[in-house]
Amino acid sequence: MSRPGRLLAAGLLLLPSLVSTTPAASAVVVGDQPTAQIALTSLGPAVVDPRATLTATGMITNTGAVPLQIVTARLRLVRDLLGTPAAVAAWDDGGDERTGTVVGPTLDPLPSIAVGASAPFTLTMAAADLGLAGQRFGAYGLAVEVRAQGGLGRRQVGLLRTTVQWQPGPKEFNAQQLAWLVPITGIPTGVNGADPSPAQLAAAVGPHSRLRRLLDAASAPGVGWAVDPALLQALGSTTPTASATTTTPTASTPAGTPDADASRAVAAFVADLRSAAAGRVVIELPYGDPDLAAVTARGRADLVRAAQAAGAGIVEQVLGVTPVTGVAWPADGWATDTTLRELAAIGVSDAVLDARSRRLVDVLPYTPDARTHIGPGLTGWLADPVLGSLATSRASRVLSVQRLLAETAAVTSERPGLTRRLLVALPRGLDPDPAAFRALVRAVSSVPWVSVVPATDLRSNPPGSGSDGSADLPRLAAPAPAAVSLAQLSNAHVAAVRRTRSVVSALGEVVADPVAVTSGLQRSTLTLLSCSWRGRPADLAQARGAVAGRVRTLSDHLRVLPSSVNFLTSSGRLQITIINELPQAVAGLRLRVTSTNPRLRVTGGDVPAPDLAPGTRAQVQVPVQALGSGTVRLDAQLVSPSGRALGQRQPVSVRAKPTGTWALGVVGAIVGLVLVVGLVRALRRPRRRPTKGAGG
Repeated sequence: MSRPGRLLAAGLLLLPSLVSTTPAASAVVVGDQPTAQIALTSLGPAVVDPRATLTATGMITNTGAVPLQIVTARLRLVRDLLGTPAAVAAWDDGGDERTGTVVGPTLDPLPSIAVGASAPFTLTMAAADLGLAGQRFGAYGLAVEVRAQGGLGRRQVGLLRTTVQWQPGPKEFNAQQLAWLVPITGIPTGVNGADPSPAQLAAAVGPHSRLRRLLDAASAPGVGWAVDPALLQALGSTTPTASATTTTPTASTPAGTPDADASRAVAAFVADLRSAAAGRVVIELPYGDPDLAAVTARGRADLVRAAQAAGAGIVEQVLGVTPVTGVAWPADGWATDTTLRELAAIGVSDAVLDARSRRLVDVLPYTPDARTHIGPGLTGWLADPVLGSLATSRASRVLSVQRLLAETAAVTSERPGLTRRLLVALPRGLDPDPAAFRALVRAVSSVPWVSVVPATDLRSNPPGSGSDGSADLPRLAAPAPAAVSLAQLSNAHVAAVRRTRSVVSALGEVVADPVAVTSGLQRSTLTLLSCSWRGRPADLAQARGAVAGRVRTLSDHLRVLPSSVNFLTSSGRLQITIINELPQAVAGLRLRVTSTNPRLRVTGGDVPAPDLAPGTRAQVQVPVQALGSGTVRLDAQLVSPSGRALGQRQPVSVRAKPTGTWALGVVGAIVGLVLVVGLVRALRRPRRRPTKGAGG
């Protein structure tokens, strides 16, 4: 090339997705006025010092309705420090109307770019020509401008805003500490709420699946995980060693069958997951990753406690790492004070929250540390929402990197002598571009004003004497955005899950081997509370119906038989038959009988029932008292030792005739019969004639 800034002869190719999705293009087309869109393919170095050479490469695309004539490109720079994240945002989003001063050479004119066509560009300049000598460390507004000949003369047809990070000399600031946290969640489901088949599991972790892309992205060095144990269990691996995670085909899945191939694909994914987990912070979420706001809405955290117990040990068994426990992560990072108090009461020590959800009472003129005290025994880890959105953006990779570097540089320049922690927590359901995310992590790790640390460092105060004490400042809970509240699982759904779990728990109390009978159903009910169901009410209702149907079918194998009984005494015992059709023996059953009519009263409470072997039935003697005659319906139901109901209520029809009623009738009938017999005999007795005298 004859001079810097000349167009590369060979050109640079750009992926169509980058061209079409890059924001911050030029003005909207008006009539036949020319306009262009600019996409950056590279901008570097990440840290510009006085000895550096700044290079920007990219693509100019004609998005107007007329050809672009005599096209040139150049750089513009705002030499005022973007000293806060708000200033960076205003520049990047166009709220700052400045366009800066032209710096460096101008690209040699291109004769023409046809409508819809693209042309590459490269702009190179010495950092010394930026005019930043004597300026402080930090982020400065940089823009790529494209000009072309139009109907009204030569004019700007495109402007793309980004930043340059300037470090004039030796480091004169404390590095900020940044932690990454990625949720490894999302439970594969089968058809109509059923458990997923091997083929469905294999598809969920296959080469082009969301979970595979998530694993490839989250495997970047320094990135922490928050893992749902239910996902690991759904993948069918709970073995403690890497070799044991390889699924061996059984008689039911012979080698070479589709199910065997699917099992091997799942096992391979789990092996990759295990390998990537080594050496990084892995947080164990409660089983199923429950919607914490929903399940604690009524001031009860028993379901969260059950999910903690169900998930205990699974992460260590499958991934071979000792997980961090006691950390809660409410959906979308929003939680009420009630939810946080309930979580603290069951042993949760830390909560990952959106920084917007806990606002400072006294606003600070700088970005505070990500750690905050929420209440007794509970620490909040406040995730920066802007950094999180940048980490998941599918816009230009270059723009996302530059914006994140500018944001962190601005935080540093706010208080150069103060070390603070920043938390980047990615959203659930993330489907990332692995290469883009890994490039972002790599870029942030390479700059001198950021030090990557584990998320668990937020359990302690910032290091050094420069701690600002902002963790101790009072904060208030902000109301959740409408979209977050509307997505929350409903109270009615949580109540229905509680009822289903109650039946499963009742079965577990009476069967000989509860692990074999109820443990799977207990886990299935917990997965119905997962955050992954948010925003999917129809799918959730179908899954809940499927689980409830399985529980109902099982519990109906242990039931009361409907019957009709004659009760001909004032007080005594009714015989009610119960049956056990389960493949296990049951013990500790009790029979609860209630009357629907005051003519027949059940005396005493629940009646102990005899133990039942599989496939047997027995009679239970229920004490009752009859106060009047007539047909009365009793409702009979089996209950567990703790009083939880089992199966459906069954009707027992009783025809009652108390002793006093029918005995009086019998006596009356006898007395009446005696009177009738006496009367008949009296009427049939012949009359005696008078005897005549002798003299007659």
